[in-house]
Amino acid sequence: MAGKAGKPTRAEIVEAAHALLAEHGPVGLSMRRVAERVGASYQVIYTRIGDKGALARALHDDGFRRLADMAGAQPPTGRREDFFALAHGYRRFAEEEPWLFELMFGAPIADFTRDADSRAVAWRSFDRCFVATTRAWLDHSFPERPRGLAASLAWSLWTAVHGLTMLHLAGHPSPSGDIARDTEALVAQLLPKSLGTPEAPKAED
Repeated sequence: MAGKAGKPTRAEIVEAAHALLAEHGPVGLSMRRVAERVGASYQVIYTRIGDKGALARALHDDGFRRLADMAGAQPPTGRREDFFALAHGYRRFAEEEPWLFELMFGAPIADFTRDADSRAVAWRSFDRCFVATTRAWLDHSFPERPRGLAASLAWSLWTAVHGLTMLHLAGHPSPSGDIARDTEALVAQLLPKSLGTPEAPKAED
């Protein structure tokens, strides 16, 4: 539900900040511009959200929700192709939301400092996308397996997909020049053919 004139909701403020970030990058994101965008005073924005660091934190959290919605749009089925869809969705999000992606993983706004709560938000997105997909695949391929294997393999996959995505965003071509095909090849290489690799950690799933 939209807020009343001059009294935007928190969601409307975050959406306005997201639009400004997408249009102008971090340099164009300010409390004053957000206030102008939603037709409210600076004080209203501060009351609803807090300072610029809190606004960046709200964008950070919303970004991981958006990422999980796009990358993990389809429920995992236990097939290898689920990883391909996940990786392509992850890269597509980064392509469509480069400044938001940078805010989520980089440091483009000095007022925002990551803490345990913000890292927990990122981890929930990781769990929803990579861990859930990995666990479903392992349940299908290796129903009897060491405890902790899903988290370990999911971390390896996230690291690989994120690294490839960052290289892609920076303009570095993949080996064949076909980023989709090379992404799938990399993911396939990481999926174990047996339970000999990767080594399972002691922690439980």
